Amino acid sequence: MLVQYKAVHVPRMPPLEYLDRYIDDTFPEPATLYDDLAGRTENARRVNFFLDNLRPRKRYGTYDPSRDIYLARMTPDELRAYHASIDPQNEEYWRMRANGLLSDSTAMRGYVYQRFIKDYVRIVDAMDDQIGRLLDRIDADPDLRANTVVVYASDQGYFTGEHGYAEKRLMYEEAMRMPLLMRWPLGIPPGTEIDGLVQNIDLAPTFLSIARASVPEDMQGESVVPLLSGETPSDWRRSLYYHYYDHNRHQVSRHAGVRTERHKLIHFYTDDTWEAYDLEADPNEVNNVYSDPDFADELAALKAEYARLQEVYEVPPETFEAPFD
Repeated sequence: MLVQYKAVHVPRMPPLEYLDRYIDDTFPEPATLYDDLAGRTENARRVNFFLDNLRPRKRYGTYDPSRDIYLARMTPDELRAYHASIDPQNEEYWRMRANGLLSDSTAMRGYVYQRFIKDYVRIVDAMDDQIGRLLDRIDADPDLRANTVVVYASDQGYFTGEHGYAEKRLMYEEAMRMPLLMRWPLGIPPGTEIDGLVQNIDLAPTFLSIARASVPEDMQGESVVPLLSGETPSDWRRSLYYHYYDHNRHQVSRHAGVRTERHKLIHFYTDDTWEAYDLEADPNEVNNVYSDPDFADELAALKAEYARLQEVYEVPPETFEAPFD
């Protein structure tokens, strides 16, 4: 069974019963919330999904057409509940603006982050509750629990304020890393943590292996079943390939790259610019070492691996020609 949520997504509309959660709380800010992106390529700076773009409105239904459909679906009682929660927060925003408390970009970004992350977590709470209902149903039957593999995953990660972003697409860790939780009472010891490099293309081969079915040779992923015992096979992959094709959506250029356990190389091939990071020394990816002479040997190895993976995954050569309009 596939149960697919799109809840934690724009326009980030939490269920009404969750709207009042966290109003008086202050969430910790990510370390790179105020990142000035110095040293990165222009590709990191020209995207249009900065938190700064998410300004509150007096009435979302009046000022933000993308939300009209959600407000239009509400009953009069639901709409009153929505405005009862949201309007005081927006009125406080305009009072702060009038009193000069949000006059500089740092203060504004900090304020918008709190509004953004609270809605985000409210929606996560709602999704978590619904997943809990599914697990409760499975757990109510001991045989069903024992013989059911539960997998929680995603299509990508997401920036929740890191580098000042509120989106995905770029190859930085927050967008590239994806959740992957598995529960299989007959096959995974409780508390198992796996640090092998896995990808979403591994899910189908994994399901087939669990079902004791053969994995077609043309599948490019690998079954993670050997990892579930807690030991990584000696021939497990040492690098991951990444490719973003949707040129200029949100002003993000097409790019590709390779990530190893420690390093990352990103190629924005539409303008032939590069970024490279040492994830051990620089886990927040704020220091682009592509042009650092001390990184030259590692850079050569990364470029070689980048080219090898393009062959492994049969990346079409025409991909790297002029971008689509």
